[in-house]
Amino acid sequence: MPAESEQPYERLSADAGFLEPPGWTAIKLTGDDRSKFLHSFCTADIKSMVAGQVREAFVLNGKGKTIGHLNVLNLPDCLMLVGPGEQAAGLMQHLDMYIIRDDVQLEDRSAATGSFLIAGQRSSERIAGLFDSVPDLGTCQTVTLDGTTAELAHAEFAGECYWLGVPAERVAEVGQRLQTAGCGRVPAATFDMLRLEQGTPWFGRETTPDHLPQELNRDEKAISFNKGCYLGQETVARIDSLGRVNKLLVVLNFAAAEPAVGQELEQDGKTIGRVTSVARVPGQAGWRALAFVKRELAQPGSQVGGGVVEPAPDQGRA
Repeated sequence: MPAESEQPYERLSADAGFLEPPGWTAIKLTGDDRSKFLHSFCTADIKSMVAGQVREAFVLNGKGKTIGHLNVLNLPDCLMLVGPGEQAAGLMQHLDMYIIRDDVQLEDRSAATGSFLIAGQRSSERIAGLFDSVPDLGTCQTVTLDGTTAELAHAEFAGECYWLGVPAERVAEVGQRLQTAGCGRVPAATFDMLRLEQGTPWFGRETTPDHLPQELNRDEKAISFNKGCYLGQETVARIDSLGRVNKLLVVLNFAAAEPAVGQELEQDGKTIGRVTSVARVPGQAGWRALAFVKRELAQPGSQVGGGVVEPAPDQGRA
């Protein structure tokens, strides 16, 4: 990763910055049955969500593989499914074929919504300069900017940050307002540094139909094991009660050489993992990578193909 990506990262450490993420997904669910319907097709407990809450969820196919990874925003008149990557077309087709008698309507708002990710030490302060209030972590709210309604949520989108969704025709204006409020524009590579610090998977890189949800290593964040039946739940429950996945997504630290995305990690002539994302370690020599590795090697401190498994963020990192 180019060294100039570290300079904007320093801005996030001291102040705040924003990114307009490419290919962002936004799907709107309306109708009286929207919560009951979505509950039946994702890993999160949607029925128990309270107003203004955000929950992370995987959408699975009938074989229990991950075909979607989003945050669900429980807004006053709808549910919004938002997340990275171009998930909308596949998810719209997948969910639509199960709507029979339910009072639920799906609308792909991806092209009509301009998305911003806002992060940094002073991000809440900078956002408060634009809106009357700022959502706590795990919550969302509808806000108004110069008479235009927008959605604001605080969750782990690319690591912990805010997502702001505005009408697409207001993107340039809102971007300028964010800069005036003290948020600098930063490149995607800088947000990758933030994302990899927290081990957050990205749809199309880590989250693909090749993987089971437990392989993404986010059971506590995105999977409810007592919510009842949903599509793909049989596979999830069987893994939880009778077995385990053979590989897990982990964060690796490489001190000597930069790994490549897609690189196979080997040990004693055998493939033991595969790199999916790479970013510089800010302020240090070395690189962080997200990689799927064999489960027995997923413990912090394990040596994996030239890298070392880092502890989870809440366990502390160097």
